[in-house]
Amino acid sequence: MPLLSSQPLAIDSSKFAQECAQAVLTCLIAYIYNADFTYLDQINQVCALLAVICNMIIGLSTLQSEFLLSATILCLKLGMLTSSPENTDPFSPSQNAIIRGMPTSLSAASKRFGAKGSFEMLATCPLCSCTHRAASLAGPNIHEYPTLCTNRLVREAGVSAICGTELLTRRRNGTMQPIKPYLVSSLTDYFARCLADETYLQQSTDATDDALHAIRTGKEQIGVRKHIRSRFIKDFKGPNGTLFVDRGDNICLVFSIHTDFFNPNGNTHRRATQSLGIISCTDLVLDPSIRNLSEYIFHAAIIPGPFEPKANDKVNEMNHFVRPVIEQFVQAWRPGFRLSRTATSKSGAIIEASILLSVNDLPAARKVAGLASHGSCFICSVCRLLGKASLFNTNHTQWIPRDKNKLRHWAIAYRDAQT
Repeated sequence: MPLLSSQPLAIDSSKFAQECAQAVLTCLIAYIYNADFTYLDQINQVCALLAVICNMIIGLSTLQSEFLLSATILCLKLGMLTSSPENTDPFSPSQNAIIRGMPTSLSAASKRFGAKGSFEMLATCPLCSCTHRAASLAGPNIHEYPTLCTNRLVREAGVSAICGTELLTRRRNGTMQPIKPYLVSSLTDYFARCLADETYLQQSTDATDDALHAIRTGKEQIGVRKHIRSRFIKDFKGPNGTLFVDRGDNICLVFSIHTDFFNPNGNTHRRATQSLGIISCTDLVLDPSIRNLSEYIFHAAIIPGPFEPKANDKVNEMNHFVRPVIEQFVQAWRPGFRLSRTATSKSGAIIEASILLSVNDLPAARKVAGLASHGSCFICSVCRLLGKASLFNTNHTQWIPRDKNKLRHWAIAYRDAQT
């Protein structure tokens, strides 16, 4: 995965990248502007809002939020019963209409509130962590996952073979589901929601326009954000070879990608026995005061546990989890997404986006970049210093940068290796 490069984060010779190069993907996002919440009666608006706040702001689990929602609905029904005359239908027609509109689950409340995001569920192999997409079948929301892992592994003898591990398990209702599901957020849904926010849209366009003005005039405008003054952002080239900040009528966004792992059971006196991961992306053109707010971060994916992906001289399982996220940015890079509407335009706009930085702690940085562990003799992921003897080498003239073309060459060779 090339970083700090003017080249697209493409997956060479993949069918996905070939299809992306053909036409801009038009995204119809009317659901963002026509949420059911505005058409609900006041009682059901309060119920939906209560469920969303309990889960997203207070941080209660789905089970806890749904318990409070059910208790609230029960209290409302009991209150309605006290006003009903005896020996009649316990609820009036208007009350029955309100009851029919009550959300019965957190998912229903989030959907009506417009807070339910769009995700893709992939089946993760329990053995090799390879992620598999579902094939769409005839009919709405009908998908089928492969039953066995098709990833090719290099065995101890040096010969590759198909993994063949079971991917699915049977639910109580008889349907099949992934043993180890992997949820990846929709990048287009993120764009649609954020660009419906006038603050996000205005800051994104102003930052690139100010940077382009500074490049052409040689003068920084008063009030230009410091973070967009960085030379590497100004010099960054877009997919057509021109400056990325020279956006024209498009909206150009630049992101950093971040990966980290944490113990879902909290910190203990001993080392963590379980670990989950998160992949998130931050829009670098936003003002630092709002850039890291939860509503503006692209929470791309949660890497399932119970252990971190393996990364050694034989395998790098992190690739399987990063790939679905990067594939979305490949589409956003070339040819981009056309949103049917934004906060300031009912005719929509074309969105182009790129990842400029990978920001991680040392263990995650090496896994994401496909480099040797931070405990290896390669002490730096940027230059070619080797061994403990170089730990205190402060002569920067000897810090010879790594060659990104060589890294890309060996990354492709590793990906395509059959032995």
